[in-house]
Amino acid sequence: MNVLSILGGNVFVMFNKEIAREVSVNGAIIFGQLCSSYESFGSKNMLTNYHGNEYFFLTSEVIEEETALTYKQQLKAIKDLEAAGYIQNCNNGISSKEILSYH
Repeated sequence: MNVLSILGGNVFVMFNKEIAREVSVNGAIIFGQLCSSYESFGSKNMLTNYHGNEYFFLTSEVIEEETALTYKQQLKAIKDLEAAGYIQNCNNGISSKEILSYH
């Protein structure tokens, strides 16, 4: 078996080491997933423009499924990414849904 084939496809999240050092490993994992989701939503014309920023919906359940990070781990990572200026999180008032954007 080719070792690289284990990492191929949709079974991994890109990881930015600089963000991991600056924010946290979990923050880098979340950011990698957000980048992937942003590209996916964009390719399907599913981004929403709001006050000049592009947003998309991801539930905590989807993030957990894609990253294996628990809800509590996600909250901390998202808070840290926001504080560092990597993302903007707008809670739209719907339970378990968040609209996320990165810049």
